[in-house]
Order: sequence, then C-alpha cells, then structure tokens
Amino acid sequence: MIDVHAHLFFNELLGQAGDLGPRIETRPDGTLALVTGGYTFPMGNRTSVHFSPEQRLEELDAAGIDVQIVSGSPLWYFHHSPASLAVPFARAFNDHLGAFAAAAPERLKAVGVLPVQDTAASVKELDRAVNELNLAGVMIGTDARARLDDRDLDELYAALAELDVPLMIHSTIAGVDGPPPEERFRRFKNELTIGHPFQETEAALTLVFGGVLRRHPGLRVCMPHGAGTLPYLHGRMRAFMTKLPDAPMSVEDFDEDFGRLWFDTHVHGKGSLRLLIDVVGPERLVFGTNFGAWDTGRTSDLDGTGLDTEANARRLFRRSFAADDTAA
Repeated sequence: MIDVHAHLFFNELLGQAGDLGPRIETRPDGTLALVTGGYTFPMGNRTSVHFSPEQRLEELDAAGIDVQIVSGSPLWYFHHSPASLAVPFARAFNDHLGAFAAAAPERLKAVGVLPVQDTAASVKELDRAVNELNLAGVMIGTDARARLDDRDLDELYAALAELDVPLMIHSTIAGVDGPPPEERFRRFKNELTIGHPFQETEAALTLVFGGVLRRHPGLRVCMPHGAGTLPYLHGRMRAFMTKLPDAPMSVEDFDEDFGRLWFDTHVHGKGSLRLLIDVVGPERLVFGTNFGAWDTGRTSDLDGTGLDTEANARRLFRRSFAADDTAA
C-alpha cells in the first residue's frame, strides 16, 4: 500500500520565518500549541513538532502501509509572504524533507514546497528539489495565487511537465500569513470541515476552466480529499456546459481535461468513495490518509472497492519509482 498524503513539520524550522515564527507556545490550559503567524494549531502535550524517520516507519508498519510520500504542512507554505522570506524557508523545508526520505528511500518519499509568489525562484527550486534532493514532486497551496490559471505560473507548469513529476495542490488555512478567513468560516471549525473542500473544488475547476491542463498536456495534477465537493457537483458542471451559451468551454473539452486530474481517496465514508469512483473511474485514484492528523484514514477504507491504488501511485509518481527500479 502506498500512502500519498502525509504532512510533516520539522523542529529545525521553528523560528525561521521572522515574525511569523513558527513557535511553540503554552496555552492557558497548560497544553501546547504551534503558532504560525495568525493561526494556532493545538498540540496537546506534545513538546515536539517532529517525528524521526524511524518513528514513522514503526507507525507505517502498524498501519499496514508499505510506502509513504510525505509533504510539508500547508501551514508553512507562506504563499502570502515576501519572496525574501518564502524562498529560503522553502529551500530549508525541502532540505529536511529530502533528508527524511533519504533515511529509508525504499519506503519514504517526499514532495517539496515552492515559493510560488516568485515563479522564477519556484522553477529553480523545483529543479533542485527533483534533481539534487531526489524529491518525487511538489505540493503548493490552493492560495498559491488568487487564480491558479494565472499565466505567470505557466513557466512552472511547463517545468513540472518537462521534469515528469506531479503537482499536488492542497487546501490551506486563511490567516496564517495572509487575509483572515471570512467570519462564516471561523465558526464551528468550518475552515477545516467545509473550507478545505471548498478550496479544492475551486482549484480543480480553475485548472480545467482556466485552460491550464489544455496548455500543458504533460502536466499531472493530484487533488487531495477527492477534490472536495467536485465529484458531487460534476453533473452540475457538465450541465452548465450544455445549457449556458457563455460557458468557459465545451462539454467535450471539459470531459477531456477533467479526465486528466488525479485524486486521493481521503473522503471519509464508503458512500463518498463510491461516488468518487463512479465519477472519476478507478485509474486516477491514489490512496491518501493525512497520516497522524485528526482525520487519519486507514487502509481498510479501500476494502471492497477493487481499486489498485498502488499501481496508480506508481504511475502518478513514475519518475520516482522508476529511479527505484533502476537502482535495484
């Protein structure tokens, strides 16, 4: 089993983002919290944000996971910060991710982070991450730009296609280093429960409607959480193409471009997973857990689905797994 969805923090990065921290603080109730800019992440009684590769391998054995593709936490992407902060932080983050995966390369792989506010710097860091650090791809936040179809990002999308590594796009928490969330997303932890799926739905549709996948036919993009609400709204999107004269594309082009997106299966519930399979098909689904978080998935979530998510993950991250085969 290959798990493609697991985020990491590193103790060495605490205090490396200027006024944004990150830092560990003691809360009024005596528990600890990780504070990054304007967002506080509860840690309970944990005194460290870091797990060693050895600890992670023990956890993977217990969970029945053979290989895990780790990524940096979206709390530390700093897409709204000046490039002078984001560029060195991303480099340091990727150095640690690369070292973590190198501790057990047959079982641990990593995707890096990018300072997307500076496209040229992102392309340079992407090349370093893949060719020097042996990272398997990169992950950016849904808030990397106001619009992910921004033409300024075409250089990055083209570089990803040329290097033959996937782009993963993950939802983020508003207010870390940018504008605070709307009031309606502050109540009831809505930024986590409905905010993340909303962001991922909008991001996936922007890539399709904005022509990103059409401009970059070699680009592979994977969305977590089944791209939020997109499977449920898929029929409505197709109806939009057929009913309205000012739709952004034809239904045939929509089907073609939607058919190139990849999704992980971390959707909570057999009914949701069955819908995802029905809408997307079995070939572009990979197993994801958000390992170690409040919503951690299990390998048993796939029981009875018939999905071969391991084969799919090997196709999605084909450059990384091909390197393993060559080394063997």
